[in-house]
Amino acid sequence: MAKEQFQTRLESDTAERVEAYRDDHDLTSAEAVRRLVTAGLDSQEQPTRAEIRDDLRRITDSVDGLAADLDDLADDLDDDGDGQEMATARMNQTARQSGTILMLLLLGFLAAAEVGLL
Repeated sequence: MAKEQFQTRLESDTAERVEAYRDDHDLTSAEAVRRLVTAGLDSQEQPTRAEIRDDLRRITDSVDGLAADLDDLADDLDDDGDGQEMATARMNQTARQSGTILMLLLLGFLAAAEVGLL
């Protein structure tokens, strides 16, 4: 990969930190700066608005699907009293899954708000 040259000035305390990193890792100054810049950029990567929006849509679709499952289970209970225990168990499991997905949805919104995407 081709390398481009960048020139910059560093404050003395930052320069000292770069030199300490260079010395600790037995690197040239150029390689130390390359690694530190790359690590800094990598640590700043965050999902895009489109990625968050797509994730939220998938979660919403899942919640909608689980709600439909709950409706089907409720219909089964109304139609057939013999399978009531099984339907209730399935309904409880679906309710737990719905709650989990709703929590994930809320966490997604909070994460998006935290990074300033909402």
